[in-house]
Amino acid sequence: MSIESRFAVMTNWSLFAPFGAGFVLSGFRVADLTLGLFGFALLAAGTVSHLVINRVYGIEFSDGQIAVAAGLFLVALLGFLASWIAAPAFAPANVLLGLAGTAIVIAGAFAYVATRYGLRGAFSMFHARRPT
Repeated sequence: MSIESRFAVMTNWSLFAPFGAGFVLSGFRVADLTLGLFGFALLAAGTVSHLVINRVYGIEFSDGQIAVAAGLFLVALLGFLASWIAAPAFAPANVLLGLAGTAIVIAGAFAYVATRYGLRGAFSMFHARRPT
């Protein structure tokens, strides 16, 4: 990975991550579905922009980037589930927002794998035995 591609990725996420996370957290704080979904849209735009940067520089996601993304998703999902279970006054808008965010992330992961490897290649990744 070249220094230019790293700079482009860091600049991309320096723009989209704080605003996206801020709108998502604000949406949860005031139980406003529109604010939260706007935040998820910003995070999705950051992901699409990252894909464009990867294509321009001819690179793929590094193992570290995949690990950070999966870790952040897991922490966010566990936090949402714990809040939903433990908070007695968890608003219905927050439930919808959490479920929508989870669905967006999962759909985005499937869409990336399908567009990157094709439907047949994506399916083969899961059912074909790899040579050892």
